[in-house]
Amino acid sequence: MIQSKASCKGFTQVHGFDYDETFSPVIKHDSIQSIFALAATHDMHMIQYDVRTTFLYGELDEEIFMEQPEGYKKDEMLVCRLKRSIYGLKQAARQWNRKFDSFLTRYNLVASSADSCVYHSNGHIEIVTGLFVDDGISCSTDETMLADMLQYLRKHFEVTQGTGNYYVGFEVHRCCNTRSMFINQQWYITDIIHHFGLQKSNPAITPADPHTHLVAAAEEDTPILAPYKEAIGCLMYVMTLIRPDIAYAVSCVAQFSERPTQVHWTTMKRILRYLQGTKDRGIMYSGTIIDNHLKGFCDADFTRDQNDRKS
Repeated sequence: MIQSKASCKGFTQVHGFDYDETFSPVIKHDSIQSIFALAATHDMHMIQYDVRTTFLYGELDEEIFMEQPEGYKKDEMLVCRLKRSIYGLKQAARQWNRKFDSFLTRYNLVASSADSCVYHSNGHIEIVTGLFVDDGISCSTDETMLADMLQYLRKHFEVTQGTGNYYVGFEVHRCCNTRSMFINQQWYITDIIHHFGLQKSNPAITPADPHTHLVAAAEEDTPILAPYKEAIGCLMYVMTLIRPDIAYAVSCVAQFSERPTQVHWTTMKRILRYLQGTKDRGIMYSGTIIDNHLKGFCDADFTRDQNDRKS
């Protein structure tokens, strides 16, 4: 058991909001995709690295005691006073984030106003760094700057450099000749298809059947015993990260998560069968900006929704 003698009074302010000592930000997935887009557009060099024993580097701001570890007890009346952060401490993630932030600030990097876990060179984009707990990714137009920053980190932390082909759920494939970058989640999609036992099913050519109109279960309908909500969670993760082409189909089946019927479950499995046949698809960053205008489309057909007539 770990106990604190006094709560931390030095709250850290991030972009106008006060968070207590247990809050720890991580990079948003949208920010990761933005870094990939910048790297492809500006032909940046990219490295991925991991900091080992991350939470042991944090420095404590308060006096904290813990019971003696099992097998080390010498006196039942004695307790241990923590001098550094430790795994299992509520403040560990926050203290590590503050520690890493201070080192990057000394390297003349500033935090982005949109995401506090994205750092860039002050006034330009010569170098961009993102941090997801202990997994970091850095891009730069100058490969020497990346090597210097990695050497700088290794002086203070135990850092292992990765290949850059995988980062926080993304599979990254880069072609330097065309300055393009392709990201997908083929391994994750394969995993969820096996999890729901659809690895031998026939792939579907579309995520939804246009002739199928889902309606809420009637009183006489018997809800099925299927991992419906679990499947929705898996599909929403894929949808928000890498596959916007299934967004409409997922939003339709998600409306009936409370009392799903066999029709709803069949529609859900069709989305999974569509992913099975298109698991290698993803997002391509071409490296060139042809049209920088954002375009969007929506279907505001109220009469199509037979449940509450809301779009």
